[in-house]
Amino acid sequence: MPDNADERITQLEMLVMHLQHDVEQISATAVAQQKEIRELRATIRRLERGVEALQQPAEVRDVLGEVPPHH
Repeated sequence: MPDNADERITQLEMLVMHLQHDVEQISATAVAQQKEIRELRATIRRLERGVEALQQPAEVRDVLGEVPPHH
């Protein structure tokens, strides 16, 4: 531990600088994670709509009653 007040202040200033850096990194990580969460939620919604569409009953066609396209 430093002996005089100037050394202690210098060490405290350095510690604050390191803590500010760490907080900035954590904040940037949180922002990036929030963006990724939004993107993942959008993907999940698209997948859910696709699954719902697949669960709809298939259209029943009367192939024998259809007129060929060249007539």
